Amino acid sequence: MKKDLHKIAIELLAKAKLMEAEKLKNPKNKQIAKLKPRKPQFKPDTTDYSGMDYRERERAIRRKLISNATEAEKEFYLLLDILDVPYEKQYPIHSAGKLYFADAYFKKQNIVVELDGGYHKREDIQISDKIRTKNINKAGIKVLRYYNDEVYNRAEFLDNLNKRGKFGLKAYQFI
Repeated sequence: MKKDLHKIAIELLAKAKLMEAEKLKNPKNKQIAKLKPRKPQFKPDTTDYSGMDYRERERAIRRKLISNATEAEKEFYLLLDILDVPYEKQYPIHSAGKLYFADAYFKKQNIVVELDGGYHKREDIQISDKIRTKNINKAGIKVLRYYNDEVYNRAEFLDNLNKRGKFGLKAYQFI
């Protein structure tokens, strides 16, 4: 029964994607898409945090990270909100003398989900990601990593997240 519901959910999602793709084929929609201004994915932080105690600095950095979330992070947060999964955005983690901000933290499961952009495929960045993951693991928190493009395939992404994180989501919730 559960597998049937899951298959139905995936089929419905596939149909919705096809309908969306058909809309994009319309020349008017393509013109509208071109007019949308693109927001840069990364802005260097030029904020002066001196004079703030560590809690104020932490809150300021966290607010800035949330307000400058990538499109994949926004999509991920929206999915979690729709499914009513409790989590915290840009959760601060102190480990190995460093401060890390996790994209999403799930307290009940003690899991962090990190969404990685394309530049995380670079070898030097992968090395720093491994160090970051190891340090977060030292704090007793499990880390799940996904590439940004995985988030957009909602049914597969949520199914994978459910299996790896044991969130107890039902198949019908993936629609």
